[in-house]
Amino acid sequence: MAELGDLVGRTADRLAEQQVGAVVVGLADGAAEIRGAGSAGGAASGPPGPDTLFEIGSITKVFTALLLARTVLAGDAALEEPLAGLLPGCTVPGRGGRRITLQHLATHTSGLPRLPKGMLLPALLNPRAADPYAGCTADRLLDGLARTKLRSVPGRTFRYSNLGAGLLGLALARRAGTDYEQLVRREVCLPLGLADTVVTPGAGG
Repeated sequence: MAELGDLVGRTADRLAEQQVGAVVVGLADGAAEIRGAGSAGGAASGPPGPDTLFEIGSITKVFTALLLARTVLAGDAALEEPLAGLLPGCTVPGRGGRRITLQHLATHTSGLPRLPKGMLLPALLNPRAADPYAGCTADRLLDGLARTKLRSVPGRTFRYSNLGAGLLGLALARRAGTDYEQLVRREVCLPLGLADTVVTPGAGG
């Protein structure tokens, strides 16, 4: 469809003016049009296309929430289950007599700060770092958690937290006896046919 292709192309061009590059897909009356514009970045030359891999960043939180939903539906966890129950031996902070639950983590109402302990200053000093979480291991995350004070009583206030989302993914993976990457692949990517969606590019699997 010429009109659809033209619309998709113009949309991609407009988005590429604001970003390094963009890929737009248009669907209408059973037809599909895909257009890329701008640059794929890195060592790649030319505009991005249907096979270009994009880093989706915080959209990954949707995958983590889907993992929680599937785990709850399978009867292997409950929304109101305390986080501490999935992280035995770890010190999980509370406040006002309330404990952090899995639902609090998924809905950003845990009271946890946005970033893990010790990451705020490096993030401020180096805002252009390619991946500020690259060195954030599970041990470092949990060690910092034990020294973290909640900003509000769990369940009372919305406060966006990358830390909370990361802890949810870690806790669900430990309950499943695997790591986050394998859990996402098994419970999300394979059932949905997301063959090109990975946690570690080039890792295969």
